[in-house]
Amino acid sequence: QRRESVSVVLEGVHLSYGELGRRAQALAGYLRRRGVGAERLVALCVERSPEMVVGTLGILRAGGAYVPLDPDQPRERLRLMLEEASPAWILSQSSSVGRLPAVSAGVTCLDRDWQEVASEPSVVLESSVEPGQLAYVIYTSGSTGRPKGVMATHRSISNHLRWRQLLHPLGPADAFLQQAPFSFEMSVWEIFAPLISGARLVLARPGEHRDSAYLVEVLAREKVTALRFAPSMLQVMVEEPGLSPASRVRHVFTGAEPLSLDLWSRSEAVLSDRVHHLYGPTETCVAASLFVGEPRPWHPKMPIGRALAGSQLYVVDGFGALVAPGVLGELWIGGVGVARGYRESPAQTADRFVAHPWSGDAGRRLYRTGDRVRALSDGNLEFIGRVDYQLKIRGFRVEPGEVAGV
Repeated sequence: QRRESVSVVLEGVHLSYGELGRRAQALAGYLRRRGVGAERLVALCVERSPEMVVGTLGILRAGGAYVPLDPDQPRERLRLMLEEASPAWILSQSSSVGRLPAVSAGVTCLDRDWQEVASEPSVVLESSVEPGQLAYVIYTSGSTGRPKGVMATHRSISNHLRWRQLLHPLGPADAFLQQAPFSFEMSVWEIFAPLISGARLVLARPGEHRDSAYLVEVLAREKVTALRFAPSMLQVMVEEPGLSPASRVRHVFTGAEPLSLDLWSRSEAVLSDRVHHLYGPTETCVAASLFVGEPRPWHPKMPIGRALAGSQLYVVDGFGALVAPGVLGELWIGGVGVARGYRESPAQTADRFVAHPWSGDAGRRLYRTGDRVRALSDGNLEFIGRVDYQLKIRGFRVEPGEVAGV
């Protein structure tokens, strides 16, 4: 019904929903002929671009799972991730392919080689994706010195997108800014939320997703209605001199770092009517909790909220026993958003993904976050800190072990 409507925007480049679908379909057939299917990984090393979106959809339509790689990451880190993922194929761009280490998998540039992709005979691909099938593998910082590949399923993504659309519905009149790095799990929501609702996906220009003056100009020009910033970037945005009523948006989502009450208040005053605070590690598919409403006098700082639909939150002591409200403990998360585990890392998976002690289903598991929290009197959770030495820098997880390994 919206084939001619704009689906993806990057500066002066516009891609309609019809063209996006045709390109994704052509790429899916191309990948199928090269052995891509269920549980097969395809690495996607591209800048933020229409090719990023086409590549993601094409891989999923072929039945495969995508591995997002940031071409600006160190070459050695890219080598480690590609070595561990062992993808069936690699998709890139002419501007990024030179940064890839030597690999045995085939490589296709989605810009330079597109005529080759599009010229192959079209095929009708029947959807045979199962909910438990692998959808993507995103690599995070690893305590052993090697990146960890978090394996997420279609069921996890679908659940996340469903509750997001119910709580904060998007429609054809909306425009969603995509500015998170592609290799960061928040990009999953930023890409799919507007596309499943008929909205416009507005891509920030590569390399300028932290330029507040540029972002303010994009918000006004593209009439952006929703976006997500880490608190550190949100701080920069509210101090941007170029902010005006034209750059104000309906919804701002923030998380991945502590959010101060002052920053929340300032953001609602100058940037958006509603600022939503989210919490969730990569291992629980983007987010597991949300704070709804305004902070109360008994909130010493911005809470991380309550469990989202399909998620369960448990605060436990060092022995894995539930603690009373107000008592500090480690946060364990259950539900459909919990990832399968870490790719090719059974020991780390067993350490972090544990059997669900309060479920009658023997197959259910909980993810041990390593985050220290406590339940407030109103049922919201307050983030206190870490039980280990993991750091968050501008929203990115950093394990000292990986830094030491370098």
